[in-house]
Amino acid sequence: VVVVGSGVLLLLFCACEKVSRYCYSYVSLVFSSSQSNMPPQQRYHVATLLILASIICRASAHPHPPPPPPSPPPPPPSPAPPLPVLNFTAFSSPMPGAPYACNSRPASATIEDSAYFINGGHNITVYNSAGNTFSSIAVPIPYNAMLNGVGAAGVGPYVVLSGGGSSRVVAYCVSNASWIELRGLAHKTVNTCAASCQGFWFSMTGDILKESGLTQPNVGKPEDRQIYRYNITAHEYFENNGEKTRGGASCGCAGGRVFFAGGEDDAGLSSDVEIWGVDPFHRRGEPEFGLAEKKRDVGGTGCGDFFVVAGGSDGKHEYNTVDVINGTAINASDPATTKATTLYMDQGLFRPVVGCVGNRYAIISGGSSGGKCNHAMYVLDTLNVSKPGTMLSKVPTPINATGSLAVATTEKGVVFFDGNSGVVVSI
Repeated sequence: VVVVGSGVLLLLFCACEKVSRYCYSYVSLVFSSSQSNMPPQQRYHVATLLILASIICRASAHPHPPPPPPSPPPPPPSPAPPLPVLNFTAFSSPMPGAPYACNSRPASATIEDSAYFINGGHNITVYNSAGNTFSSIAVPIPYNAMLNGVGAAGVGPYVVLSGGGSSRVVAYCVSNASWIELRGLAHKTVNTCAASCQGFWFSMTGDILKESGLTQPNVGKPEDRQIYRYNITAHEYFENNGEKTRGGASCGCAGGRVFFAGGEDDAGLSSDVEIWGVDPFHRRGEPEFGLAEKKRDVGGTGCGDFFVVAGGSDGKHEYNTVDVINGTAINASDPATTKATTLYMDQGLFRPVVGCVGNRYAIISGGSSGGKCNHAMYVLDTLNVSKPGTMLSKVPTPINATGSLAVATTEKGVVFFDGNSGVVVSI
């Protein structure tokens, strides 16, 4: 018992000892003093303990190297470039109503100098930026039921509306103040994005409306993720199978291509940017881009040869990233040309809107941050895109508005409007 106990104490001692040569000295001393009068069985137990002690002593003499130091944090974004010279002309509606709610999704369309704003109700508000005049268009039954979550775009003399909880596509002709109903969509949808590109109207499947509420069908079904191209004056209608359904996506026209970015389907949120050739209408050979995050409720527009995507949300976070894609420099076989440049705003934005001034300056505003309407403006010069990680320039004075902002790019400039008041940004 004494010998075995001594071996245990020796094992514990050596396990705590930091210098192995002292441990071996103690091992040799105990073993030599005990082996002559020790029965074989006890000698075996002590030898086993001493071997274990030796192993632990050796390990204690060669401790594991310390873990590597943590990686340094990423560098902060580069400071914003100086603001360009822009003109800001405030205006107010002579027929004020309730401003657009911060969680709403106001839509807009543009024909020449006139901006057409849609956000529920039964009318379209028309603002002529050249004459600073307002008017209103009554939307007849049943089309007035599709003015929430509607996709809108101006193509030639037509203001085209789609979805809004229906499968309808309707157009208002400003030349003769008449409505026509076009071939419908495959599904009842809301939160779709529509764009005008080279005289064609484009849209893509958004959040599909079913009897049980807003759901998404099986993403594997091609008929459930359609992209549409309409030539209204020629009565031509094409549709094709897109990569995804895109509830809450952004879209725009740049470099002879139409872009759809982000959005949500039944597989979840997407960071994918899908690109289609306009005329001929094709997907083959066009590259795919990725946004900085998987998200929906993003803002976007074509500006010159660039497609700009701003903000968005994954349901938990509001993102402050702005992804910029050169629509004319991309080559599917050259990876260097299929990467977006990611810039930053100083706050994350849910459902921001983006306009384009002078075919050069992308202006980002609207949406909400932390549940509050955003009226700050951020400026991106597409002819001098900063290096990745740069902060966008911010206009010092926010827009004098109280509600959620819609945006329309007219011949005079970018028009931001909250249902009551707004601003025209021009050069």
